[in-house]
Amino acid sequence: MSRLHELAGEAARDAMARGFAPVTWEILPGRVMMIVTELDELRHAEDVGPELADVVIRTVGLLHVLFPGWRLLKSPPLEDVGRRGRLSLEAELWPVIHFCTECVHAWRRGEVDRVGKALEWIVWECYRLAHVLSVDLMREVEAKVAINRTRPYRHGALEAL
Repeated sequence: MSRLHELAGEAARDAMARGFAPVTWEILPGRVMMIVTELDELRHAEDVGPELADVVIRTVGLLHVLFPGWRLLKSPPLEDVGRRGRLSLEAELWPVIHFCTECVHAWRRGEVDRVGKALEWIVWECYRLAHVLSVDLMREVEAKVAINRTRPYRHGALEAL
């Protein structure tokens, strides 16, 4: 997990160096919405690994900036994966979306600790989903960070928030 924290810090520093707006408490809902759009891209992707990596990178980046010193302290909770069986991809995404909404609700109420916990659960759910889909999530995150290093500022069709 320490490598994930290193990558989050690297991604945050790289985004700032490229001129993207710094992450602040005030713009958190917009950043969570970017996570949700990554989930929609995942839903339509032939290769879900890179899109799942985007969700993790964005989420861990928020945790890294908004909660300095934050660390994922335990292994992802995967014990229920085998018992439940494989659901449709859309159904598998619902827990992630749930924690995105929890994050914004906690933000609106000023519940800082709950925001952090909701973001952490988004990461856990991504690990669970990667397990279900047989995706090597850390390999995908490493690859995505390497790709992002080579991209120009505002490389996509949408403007950065």
